[in-house]
Amino acid sequence: MVDDGQNTVSYNLDEALIQFGAALEYKGLDKAVEILEPLELTPETEANWKTVAKMALEQQNLYVAERCYAALGNISKADYLRKINKLVAQEGINNFRVQAKLAVLDKQFYKAEAILIQHGEIEEAMAMYQELHRWDESIKIAEKNNHRDVNEFKENYFQWLLETNQEAKAAEVKERECDYTTAISLYLKGGLPAKAANVVTSFSVGVPQD
Repeated sequence: MVDDGQNTVSYNLDEALIQFGAALEYKGLDKAVEILEPLELTPETEANWKTVAKMALEQQNLYVAERCYAALGNISKADYLRKINKLVAQEGINNFRVQAKLAVLDKQFYKAEAILIQHGEIEEAMAMYQELHRWDESIKIAEKNNHRDVNEFKENYFQWLLETNQEAKAAEVKERECDYTTAISLYLKGGLPAKAANVVTSFSVGVPQD
């Protein structure tokens, strides 16, 4: 009951959400999930699920985080966390692969790379970037570590850029490789004449004729 001085108004209190707030205050994440699970997914409960998910990841309570993302309908994150939880069950939370995967989940890709490289997992670090479609980063690792297939990776990446109509990106690849004539052609094809002109000016390259 609220008395505003002139009128007395009654409001229905949501006992479940009151309990939820109390659970969060004392960081009882399992209890918070238990309270939320029977509730309908509304904008308010969705926000509460996201709050619990964030806190669960901060505390590395990955089972609770998985349940939260499943409840939110974020199947990809729930599935990713399920795989991490299986790894945790085998190797423990402090395992370097677990920590690398958590860094990826937090979008700290360079941290994940550093963890894997530190443990000699060159191929795994490259595969991580490939799964994220960050081929440039994968190739950089291959170059830095003198990978035997680095030229093949470069050629496959270049062909993929052409097949997916990413001429500007392909031009950047060729410019880094000092193949300026091809870079100019690709910049022009990609509708970037200013970049093509910049290559001509910077490296005194003649414009290729069709």
